[in-house]
Amino acid sequence: MPAMPEAFHIEPELIEHLGRLAHIRLDSARREELRGKLQQLVAAFSALAEADFGDAADDAGGRATLTPDRLRPDDAETPPAVADVLANAPRTAADCFVVPRVVDA
Repeated sequence: MPAMPEAFHIEPELIEHLGRLAHIRLDSARREELRGKLQQLVAAFSALAEADFGDAADDAGGRATLTPDRLRPDDAETPPAVADVLANAPRTAADCFVVPRVVDA
């Protein structure tokens, strides 16, 4: 991974602190892997500040100002029929999708 500017450097202690907050235990290799991924995410989002959004950035600070006329129309539509929604589902029951259980109660 290329060296990141200091602004994007995330200390290992922050990852440890976040792990404690989330009540998860991570070995040192996994902490380093997650630290690297978090640094990449921060760098990617920081790059948005330098992006040219054309006419979307029209206020004095260059930030996008969204107004209702610049958004898509919020028109109510009739929802599709239940049969159409479930047509390609591998399994259904009582007009619902049936999925594998992922959490044991």
